[in-house]
Amino acid sequence: VVGSINTKFSRYDSRGNIINDPFPTPYPSGGFDLDAVGVKNFATLSYRSIKLYPNPAKDNFNIWAGEKITKVDVYNALGKKIFSKKINNNNFVQIFSKNWSSGLYFCLVYTKIKLYEIKLIKL
Repeated sequence: VVGSINTKFSRYDSRGNIINDPFPTPYPSGGFDLDAVGVKNFATLSYRSIKLYPNPAKDNFNIWAGEKITKVDVYNALGKKIFSKKINNNNFVQIFSKNWSSGLYFCLVYTKIKLYEIKLIKL
């Protein structure tokens, strides 16, 4: 073993972390290589979900998010804002679109964490 967790015999990478590799790596940072398994600077990603339904929509559509919604803006295909509504931190919103023209729309759904853009087809 190239490295060891015993500080008396250990080697260190460029950040001062102890290396415990069964094989030497030709990189200045040391890295980690254990029989073709590598882990370096691993970060956990959180998964957030959002749903717009029905799509295509006729008279109304719903938006459900895995986090609190704060605002919804809707733009037509020409980029003109045709709808805007502030939401009181709910996970669910129903929007009435009966009087909108048929076509493609872009819904911007704002949450405290992220901005989502969803395409909507209006029948």
